[in-house]
Amino acid sequence: GIEYEWSKGTLIVAVLFFGIPHILTGVNPFTGRANINPLIVMVTLFACFLGVLFGVLREKTGGIVLPTILHALIDFTVYGIGRITGIIFSNFAAGISIFLFLAIFFDKILKEKI
Repeated sequence: GIEYEWSKGTLIVAVLFFGIPHILTGVNPFTGRANINPLIVMVTLFACFLGVLFGVLREKTGGIVLPTILHALIDFTVYGIGRITGIIFSNFAAGISIFLFLAIFFDKILKEKI
C-alpha cells in the first residue's frame, strides 16, 4: 500500500474541512434562506473541536470506526432527541455526553499502547 506521514498542520487543515462546513446548517439553498446566527457559529466552533477529537481518535485507533460511531451518537442525541425535547436541551445533553466521554474514556484511549 501507500505509506504516508502526517505533517504538523494536517490535523488542523482536516479540522477546518470538518468543522467549517457545519456553518452551512443555517443555509437552505432550496428556499434561499441564510440564517447565520450565534447558535450556528457555536455549532461550527463545536464541530471544529470535535474534529480535533475525532482526528486524535482516528490516529490512535488507526481507523474511522470509533469516530464514526461517536459522530452518529452525537447526531442522534442532538437531532433525534431534539425533535422531542427541543434543540437547546438536546445540545445540552450532547455536551454532557461528550464531557463524560472525555472525562472517563479519552485519557485511557490516549494512554493505551497500540
